[in-house]
Amino acid sequence: MQLKTYITALAVFCSTAGASYSQEIQRDCQSSQNSYRVVYVNNDIEKDSIIEITSLRSALKTSADTPVDSIYDPFIAAGRQAAIKLEKGMQLRFSHCFSKSHLLLSERINKLQDRFSLQKAECLSNPARKLGILKVRRSIKTGATIEISDLKIEQIEEQKAPAQSIGDIWIVLGRQTLRPLRKGEKIEYQDVVPRFKEILYGSDL
Repeated sequence: MQLKTYITALAVFCSTAGASYSQEIQRDCQSSQNSYRVVYVNNDIEKDSIIEITSLRSALKTSADTPVDSIYDPFIAAGRQAAIKLEKGMQLRFSHCFSKSHLLLSERINKLQDRFSLQKAECLSNPARKLGILKVRRSIKTGATIEISDLKIEQIEEQKAPAQSIGDIWIVLGRQTLRPLRKGEKIEYQDVVPRFKEILYGSDL
């Protein structure tokens, strides 16, 4: 069965290192309504090798040229193992770095996230608008693998969204925590993305 049956197009565009969650969403909303962010591979990556953030770049493409299972944020793939050999210039897809068991959760994940998604037509400035950020349902130890049952999405006013908060389940799903997380605590990039500070100050995505 093709991956297209597992994954539907996602409308959420989540934050990139160095800018606030709300700023990044507004930036993407200002792009053409017919354009979508996609991620390309900068160099060959062997199967089972770790996908480094420096090996990825993002760009905007038209919807007609964007496969439904395209990865739209480099941080979804960064730090994960490549499921196949990735060649320079390839457009990155979910099947390239997620297990089949996680891909089968796509419908459930999309339904959860769609409740808080920003549709293109609603991207005008609105101070009262709320965003969804990820928090943990229970305390999680360092090194534990984050599964969908560990997560919840909580609404927060856009202006109050912490700079490095995460609003996309795909960014954290299947990752190991880098520090203990307390019940109800928000998840930030440095909690799940290895060498995040190095990425933050040394990478241009």
